Amino acid sequence: MAEREWFFDIHGCKVVLLATINGLTSEIEIIRTALEKHTPDEIGLSVTSAQLANLRKWNGKEEQEEPDYSDFDLFYIREMSKFGDVLLPSPSHLYTVAAADAAGIGIVALDMDDELYTGLYVSLVTPSSLFLDSISRKRRMRKRLDGTPEEVVLKLDDIAKHPRGIVEVDREREKHMASEIRRRAMEGETFLAVVDYERSAGVRAFLENEE
Repeated sequence: MAEREWFFDIHGCKVVLLATINGLTSEIEIIRTALEKHTPDEIGLSVTSAQLANLRKWNGKEEQEEPDYSDFDLFYIREMSKFGDVLLPSPSHLYTVAAADAAGIGIVALDMDDELYTGLYVSLVTPSSLFLDSISRKRRMRKRLDGTPEEVVLKLDDIAKHPRGIVEVDREREKHMASEIRRRAMEGETFLAVVDYERSAGVRAFLENEE
């Protein structure tokens, strides 16, 4: 199994960077183990503040409606289902929020908010690249992907790195998440940062470069 957990000492705070794979229900056990082992003062999740609020709403509903899946969501579910049950919203995200709330642990959003993301997207992604992406999207999603769960999710992320400019957008998101982790680390003794596997290498690199 690929490495999923890295440790940093930031402002005297023990920071645990934990990488999880979206969708797989089996990832819940990784979160549960990390919470029991590290007993964090606070948790950061690689979602936006709006997404965090929606995860809480989802957890609070007695009956869950069918999510509005995009074509890429369906492609993602198809490929990741080779490794177990897959649901969206991600079970690991839902469990992290529910467990934190039940234990009275503060949980914060690490990803940039919608306004910042939209401004960045508009500045880096051109209309022409959006048009070209719409032409090639169906062809890309006919692929069958082989490998471990970690390898496949990285291949899926690579397929999603269209239109041109998304690579730069994701890099800025990773930089933002690393900055948020460092900022939150000033306020406690142990901080658990739960980050999507495909973003974890970039977040880790920014944290290491700033140490």
